[in-house]
Amino acid sequence: MERKSFLDQEPPPGYIAGIGRGATGFTTQADLGGSRRLPAGSFAPEDDNNEDDEERFLDADDDDTGRFGSIGDDDDEADRIYDQIEAKLHRKKARPRKRVLKDAPKDENKVQPQDISIGQSIRTIGEEFKEYKEKLSEVSAEDWLNLPDSGDFTKRNKRARKEMQERQRFYRNSDFVTSGLRDVGSTGDQALLDEKDVDLTGLSAAKEKVLAGQLTSLRDDKAESVDAETYLSQLQEVPGEISTEIGDYHKTRTLFAKMRETNPYKPDAWIASARLEYEAKKYKRARELIQQGCEKCPKSEEAWLVNIEMNKHDVSVCKVIVAEAVRYNAKSVRLWLCAASLEADSISKKRILRKALEFLPRSSELWLEVVKYEDDETMALRMLQKATELVPGNVSLWLEYAKRGDSKQILEQALEKVDSADAHILWIEMAKEEEQRTGNEVKIGRIVESCFEHTSLDRETWLDIASQCEKDGSSLVARAIVFSSMNLGVSDDDKLDIWKADALERPPEISRSIYMFITSNFPHDIESWMNFIKMEKTLKQYDQLYVVYQMATRANPKYELFYLMYAKDKWKEDGDVEKAKAIIAEALEVNPESEDLWFAALKLRSGEEARELFAKCRELLGGKTARVWHKSVTFERQNENRAAAKNLAEQGIQHHPKESKLYLQWGQILEEENELAAAAEIYHKGTLMCPNRPLLWVHLVRAYEKLGNLLKARSILDQAVISNPFSDQIQLERVLLEERAHNRSQAERILATALKKLPNSALLWRQNILYARPSHRKNLYTTALNCTDDHPMIILTIAKDMWLSGKIARAKQFFDACYEKDAAYGDYYIHYYAFLMKHGTKGEIQELEARFTENDPHSGEEWCALMKDVHRKDTDLELLRKAAERAAGKT
Repeated sequence: MERKSFLDQEPPPGYIAGIGRGATGFTTQADLGGSRRLPAGSFAPEDDNNEDDEERFLDADDDDTGRFGSIGDDDDEADRIYDQIEAKLHRKKARPRKRVLKDAPKDENKVQPQDISIGQSIRTIGEEFKEYKEKLSEVSAEDWLNLPDSGDFTKRNKRARKEMQERQRFYRNSDFVTSGLRDVGSTGDQALLDEKDVDLTGLSAAKEKVLAGQLTSLRDDKAESVDAETYLSQLQEVPGEISTEIGDYHKTRTLFAKMRETNPYKPDAWIASARLEYEAKKYKRARELIQQGCEKCPKSEEAWLVNIEMNKHDVSVCKVIVAEAVRYNAKSVRLWLCAASLEADSISKKRILRKALEFLPRSSELWLEVVKYEDDETMALRMLQKATELVPGNVSLWLEYAKRGDSKQILEQALEKVDSADAHILWIEMAKEEEQRTGNEVKIGRIVESCFEHTSLDRETWLDIASQCEKDGSSLVARAIVFSSMNLGVSDDDKLDIWKADALERPPEISRSIYMFITSNFPHDIESWMNFIKMEKTLKQYDQLYVVYQMATRANPKYELFYLMYAKDKWKEDGDVEKAKAIIAEALEVNPESEDLWFAALKLRSGEEARELFAKCRELLGGKTARVWHKSVTFERQNENRAAAKNLAEQGIQHHPKESKLYLQWGQILEEENELAAAAEIYHKGTLMCPNRPLLWVHLVRAYEKLGNLLKARSILDQAVISNPFSDQIQLERVLLEERAHNRSQAERILATALKKLPNSALLWRQNILYARPSHRKNLYTTALNCTDDHPMIILTIAKDMWLSGKIARAKQFFDACYEKDAAYGDYYIHYYAFLMKHGTKGEIQELEARFTENDPHSGEEWCALMKDVHRKDTDLELLRKAAERAAGKT
């Protein structure tokens, strides 16, 4: 790039770099005061010999000139005025907010003003309203939501005027209407212009002129561009009274009249006008209009049909009309069918339909209709044969022909004539015929496979066809279609997931077929077998269910759960205990060391038979699992054999010294015998061997509490907290121990500390809600639910609290929410049963019992304690009823 020449030259005199771009400072006259402005560049450079520079600014403070010139008397006066204003404002701000009237006499009945600060006034007001603010905590959430909204009065008048304007109707007046009104005024009728006396006759005349102008404009081409056909067709389709469907009947009638006048050979206008009159209950006028329409438009099939419809009460008139109609519309299938329907006997119907076939020999509808009234089967077959020759591509004719003749031969013949897109219908019909005739599933499968070879439908379409076959009662055909269509359009990687999704969305028979296909191709897919079993149980098809169980156990003999479910359903649903025993015995042959199978076998037996089986089980599994020992102890306790139970518990502990349940059982037996000290010793041994089992610590504490040694109980709980720092069960026992010792304040302190340590414990939050005052409990609901992730225990606690508070509807909502959260929560059934006993119906109680039986609850403190009671003799449902009665008696 070429270098500019001026860069190498000397700058001109007085040049200052950047001054043209405003990059340097500048000096104004105001800066210099009254002195003369000097030109740029006239300043002498700094020089050591310039002696005046050091002293030239020393007199600035004493000078009367500033950057704005000299200071005069006017400036002094202005400053004085501003100072006075500032002083006055300062005095005004310094005044107290409330004046004290010193000279006024004091009245004890009046409020005396006081000189207080703003902060004191705020605190005083806060103290006055403190009592009312505390009462706000007792206001329920429903009361807050039901507070009325303040009315909006600011725009009430404006809103009223706007609504009045919206109700008003305005019309556009043309020039000749305006001039007409002016002429009326000029003739002496000045009352039109008077606000107090309006000439209604003149206004009516003006409106008529406006309407006449609008109707006249309909003749223009521009008016004809409006899509009137769409409006008329919609009007024909909408039934109902004219008063509710059409805003202004008279205007619409006039509009239709003008349309008929403009286009008299357009049938839609005549049809719409006739329907308008008919819906307005002016039947005579409607019939006259549609008759005129038929005369004007004799080739309109729809007009004749409407005419027949409006005269349907007089069959003779309808026959005359339809005879005239077919004379002009001999090719109308609808008119011929209408004519046949007007006849009462089959002979007349056949005569008319045969006449129609002379004009329309290739109408499949007429052929199918005439065959219906043919009594001679041979003649009907001949007619259908002729029909299939004239209309070889119509599937309905071939199906009717096959239905009356040799179906297999006719359908095979039809496959050569019909279009390939409709061929699958004939194949499926052949399969249905085979199912009705023989029920041979193999032959049906071959026919369906041939159908798939000659058609190209997708899998979804085939599944829809299979669903329709199921509705028609052809279950074997539906199954064959499912088997043949499952691999269409699916990859090997995704097919299992796709098949499972299809099985969940389809009707029962189709889903059953899909599951059969899945389990035959993937016999070891446990999820598919489980879904198959669940579906059959939902449908309560127990015969099918047992077949599925048999197939599942044969395909997966090592999977114990199938045997257990099979035996349980046989026992519960059929009451067949012997068959259940046989199922478990068969399972034990394949899985001889399965604990679950052994205990299932023991559950089906009682008395000496069960005792002998327990002995065999202990010999086989006693050294491997402690479960057989505490099951044996439970069995002996149920049979009131405490000595044998203690002996088994002691033997079990020798084999499994770290099994906490054996220590618990041994201690409970001793407590039943009133040997509290020995029981405490056994519990203590258990805590030494199993320090991380909170239930052992709890029983040990309660044993010492029963012995009257609260200090020992408290020290044991302290040890338990050290061994189990995050056990809410032990923390709750600390709270309950103080509660039982009538030390409520200490219990609340312990609970508060425990909640800080374990903020997500449902046990502790429940106790916290119970300790809270009724007016404060509502504030704890949301916090407890959020901290415990909507635990069913908290939901049930809220439901019970709502019930006790008298809020029955809200309580029921929370009971329902508890069921939705966990249907297997046993405590819900106890308290909801008690609730329904007082506030429910017999039907609701029966529904709850059905839920209980279906879900078989297995959780909940109260319910588990009842289930584990070794002395109970009741069934689960009886146990529930008794527990609910006790709960209802406490409320």
